[in-house]
Amino acid sequence: MFIAVIIVRIILAAVMASVGEKRSCGSTWAAVLTFFLGLIGIIIVFCCKKNDSNYDEIKEG
Repeated sequence: MFIAVIIVRIILAAVMASVGEKRSCGSTWAAVLTFFLGLIGIIIVFCCKKNDSNYDEIKEG
């Protein structure tokens, strides 16, 4: 049972890391918050401000 909970948390952390990549908190913090805080971490990630839409253009140039 404990292993199943850990596996689910790892999967959720990976999904939220991809979501956090486009937000101000970043992918690492999104994964850490989700893994350790669960649902509260997911809420925190979704409350983080989104980066500008032209961020990728600035980064490439």
